[in-house]
Amino acid sequence: MSVILPSLSQEIERLYDEENGQPLVSKCVEETHEFKTQLKKLKAHLNKHIQEVEKGDDEKKGNKRRKDLVVEKLNKAHRQWDHSIKKNYKHASQQHSKISKFLQNKLHEFDLDEVYVNKLHPESRTNIDKAISFHISRYNVGSLPVNGRQEIIDYLGQVYGVTQDISERFVQLGQIVQDLKNGDTRSCIEWCHDDSLLQFELYTLNAMQLFQNGDVLNTYKYLTENIPNSAFKYRQHQVITQVSPLLTQLLLGKRADDFDNKLQLQQEKCISLFTKDYCAQNNLPFDSALFLIILSGVISFQFFTKYKSIRASAHVDWTTEDELPFDVKLPEFLTRFHPIFICPVLKEETTLENPPYSLPCHHILSKKSLERLSKNGTSTFKCPYCPVNASKAKTKKVNFVML
Repeated sequence: MSVILPSLSQEIERLYDEENGQPLVSKCVEETHEFKTQLKKLKAHLNKHIQEVEKGDDEKKGNKRRKDLVVEKLNKAHRQWDHSIKKNYKHASQQHSKISKFLQNKLHEFDLDEVYVNKLHPESRTNIDKAISFHISRYNVGSLPVNGRQEIIDYLGQVYGVTQDISERFVQLGQIVQDLKNGDTRSCIEWCHDDSLLQFELYTLNAMQLFQNGDVLNTYKYLTENIPNSAFKYRQHQVITQVSPLLTQLLLGKRADDFDNKLQLQQEKCISLFTKDYCAQNNLPFDSALFLIILSGVISFQFFTKYKSIRASAHVDWTTEDELPFDVKLPEFLTRFHPIFICPVLKEETTLENPPYSLPCHHILSKKSLERLSKNGTSTFKCPYCPVNASKAKTKKVNFVML
């Protein structure tokens, strides 16, 4: 069980070409582009042949032979492309099937309930339901088929069972995100703060939308006259990388080849910036707790499988309910979604019953450590990390705050 990830990595590596390390799917796309290039060349030869026939030069020596060569090359190119695509597709499909079976077999061998012995209390069901409702509202509210305030509340309640006290917090978020997806930035511009990064990106999105519609003159006027100068203040990098290239395309009268893709990326950037600002202003987390917890669980899964083997061989058990019996390395953004403190003396996470306390030297210990060192507050003691003497009366309870 402890080799699930390395084994899975080996299986995934087989989805890549052994010679150049290129994904088989990308190789199919590349070969298709090459085939299209060959077709264009052969098409040019055939058009030339047709022109010669129309001019009455079809009896010219070698003309028929040239036509046969073009057709022969066309058939050969198609056969090679067809064979390669089918071969890579077959290999990728077979490997995908192997990976699916591998995961199913390995996961069925492992029962998480045998490892995680501290089950959730029945009263936790209410908190779980709230977390699910919050998650649905946070990520789905911008993709609903309705847009009115009461319609959104009713839809979330009837379809997903989300209570009104939760859905009301996300109504405006959903309405503005839907407007942005439809190419309308007015509601978001009215909502955002003046001279903010979001405002600048919305102005840029408006200009790109005008340019996409072929309105070159209005696009130029919008960039040079309609946008307040304050929007460009302290935005030199964005002006150089976003506005200047757009003005250059206006002067040349030609859009970049990937302009539509850039417009889509700009729209997604505005939606992401607005969502972050909205969540910050309304005291809402940008990522739902359900997402963070499940992602942490997925990353931690390999450690649970290892712990099962260690527990069976060493006959050790899970004795702490509020912390894991092993260390899990999580990405930084997952370690900041709730504050924790591990007592450096007892090596245990502080809790409501065992809160952290600060000594006069500003070193922090848990309440249990403090009582043990001070003999329940009856004597002074020396800090475990420096020579400063302390007493329980001179300590202060610590409250961690997320900034």
